[in-house]
Amino acid sequence: MSSRSASSLLLPLLAALYTMQGMNVGLAFDAYPVLLRHAGVSLETLSLLPLASLPWIVKFLWAPLLDNYWSPRFGRRKSWIIPAQCLQGCLLVVIALLPFNTATTSILMVVIFVSCMVGSTQDIATDGLAADLSHGKTLVNANAVQVGGLAGGMLLGGPGVLMCSEVLDKTQAILLMAGLVWATVGWLLLWSEPAGPRISRSPARLRKTWERKGFMPLFALALFAPLAGSILYNLVRMILLDGGLSISEVGVLTGIEGYGSVLMGSVLASWLLLHGRLFWMFLVASVLVLLASLGWLLLLQLPGALHSWLPVGLIATTGLGLGIINVSTFKLLMDYVQRGDQAATDYAVFQSTGLGSDIMASMLSTAVSAWLGYTAGVALSTLAAIWLIVGWWLIGRAWSMPTPPEAVH
Repeated sequence: MSSRSASSLLLPLLAALYTMQGMNVGLAFDAYPVLLRHAGVSLETLSLLPLASLPWIVKFLWAPLLDNYWSPRFGRRKSWIIPAQCLQGCLLVVIALLPFNTATTSILMVVIFVSCMVGSTQDIATDGLAADLSHGKTLVNANAVQVGGLAGGMLLGGPGVLMCSEVLDKTQAILLMAGLVWATVGWLLLWSEPAGPRISRSPARLRKTWERKGFMPLFALALFAPLAGSILYNLVRMILLDGGLSISEVGVLTGIEGYGSVLMGSVLASWLLLHGRLFWMFLVASVLVLLASLGWLLLLQLPGALHSWLPVGLIATTGLGLGIINVSTFKLLMDYVQRGDQAATDYAVFQSTGLGSDIMASMLSTAVSAWLGYTAGVALSTLAAIWLIVGWWLIGRAWSMPTPPEAVH
C-alpha cells in the first residue's frame, strides 16, 4: 500500500479503532450496570463497578513505553495497536460466554478490568497515531471521528447489548462484536503506517509533560469538562429503569437517541471549529448540559413524566452538548500535544485525568443517589455544569478578548 493511499485511509481507520474501544467502554459503563441492576444487584454494589475501569485512569503510567519502544517493521503505533486488538478480541469471547447475573459480578469485574487494561493501552497508541498524522482540517475531523467513533462503539457495546438481550441472545451479540474486532485486525495488517514526525532522541518521560508550559490550564479543562455530563448519563439509565421502563426502552433512549445526539454534536462541532467558534461553542454547549440537568430535577418531581416525551428531549439536549464539549476539548488538547515530542504520553495524561474524573463522578453520583435519592445525584450534575460555565467564562476574560484566539487554520 502506497504512503499516499495509507494516509487517505487514516480517518476511516481511526473511526474503526475508536469504535472498537468504545465497545468496551460501553460494556463497562452502560451494559453492566443496567443488566446487573435488572438482576437485582444493589446500587451500593454498582457504585463499586467503575473501579474495574481503573486502568483508564492510570494508563499514563505506562504511556512512555509506547512512545519509546516499537517495531520498525510494523510502525510506531501499529506495534502496540495490533497486539491490543488481538487480546481484546479474545477477551470479548470470554465476556460473551459469561452470564450477566448477581453470582458472576466478581468474575465480570475481573474480566472487564483486564479488558480495560488492554483497551486503555490501545487508546494510548491510537491517540498517538492521530496526533502524529493529523494536522489542520484533518485534525479537526480526526477529533470528530474520535468522539463519534467512541459514541458509536459505546452504542454497540452498551445499549446495543441491552436491546439484544431482549431480542437476541446476549452471547451472540458480544460474539458479533468480537468478530468486528478481528476484522479490524485484518485491516491493520494490510495498512502501512506512514512516517510520522521526527522522533526525538530524548526518551518520553512523564516529568516532561508536567513541566511543559501551558500544562495546568489544559489539565484543569480535562478534569472538569466531563463532570456534569458523566453524572447525568450515569444516573439517567437507573432513573428510567427504576421508573418502570423496560431494558430495551432504556437502551433506545440512552443508546440510539443518546449517543446519536452525541454524534450530531460532534459533527456540528467539527463544522463550527473550522469557522473559528471554539469559545462560544463550548460555552453554549455547557449551558445545554446545565438546562438538561435542571430539566431532570424537575422531571423527578413528576414521576409520571418519565413516560412522556420530556426524557427524549432532555437526553438529546445532553448528548448534543456533550458532543460539542468533547470535540472542543480534544481539539485543544491535541493541538497542545502536537507541539511536543511525546504525543502519546502527553495526551494519555490528559485523557487519564478526564476519564478519572468521569469514573469518580459516576461512583459518587450513584452512591449519593443510593443514600439521598436521585434528586441529590442530579443536583451534583447541576453544580458541575455551573462550575464549568463559570470557569470557561473566566478563561475567556483572562484572554482579554470577546472571543479567545482559535487554533484552527
